[in-house]
Amino acid sequence: MKQGIDAVLALTDRKERFAALLALLEPGDIVVDCGANIGSVAARFAARGCVMHCFEPDPLAFGMLKDRLAGNASVTLHNKAVWKEAGTAKLFFHETREEASVERTQSSSLLADKINVDGSGGHDVELVDFPAFLRALPAPAAVLKIDIEGAEGELLKEILDQNLEDRFSVCLVETHERKVPSSREPMKHVRNVIAERNLNHIFLDWK
Repeated sequence: MKQGIDAVLALTDRKERFAALLALLEPGDIVVDCGANIGSVAARFAARGCVMHCFEPDPLAFGMLKDRLAGNASVTLHNKAVWKEAGTAKLFFHETREEASVERTQSSSLLADKINVDGSGGHDVELVDFPAFLRALPAPAAVLKIDIEGAEGELLKEILDQNLEDRFSVCLVETHERKVPSSREPMKHVRNVIAERNLNHIFLDWK
């Protein structure tokens, strides 16, 4: 990434920050997109020539993501969910998924208490030990985007508890405390750690 990241981090407007960040990225910079969905954001990073890892556990969304970005040699697609440890889990779909289009895939969550998902049944998905994944990257990620429908609290808590905040230059996070009650306590911990360590590169205002 070019010099100028400090200016990007100082921007308070979310849209301005993202535009400036995109402009700063260079071919070969590592970008990790957790919750890539159908690739609307990932495609913008890929257009900059970034080395991308896109994680998307929802099978319907992943199919569209694959159609959109497959063939791009700099993009690796993972039909898996990111989590604090490896394993398997249930992915819960939007309660009206059968009645709607692919838009409902944006709501799929590992957390059954999310207010707009059907917490019964669920779809089996593979979990990636994401802290281990971050450690294994050949260099720190230029950008880490996390939009994982409530699971971000536990994941970020683990990342910070393992002191991995130096494994990315910028982290863009969408939080879901209003929709996912179980995410509130870990997100409180995350906010406290961010304040205590004065971490100015983790933004909890992605959307």
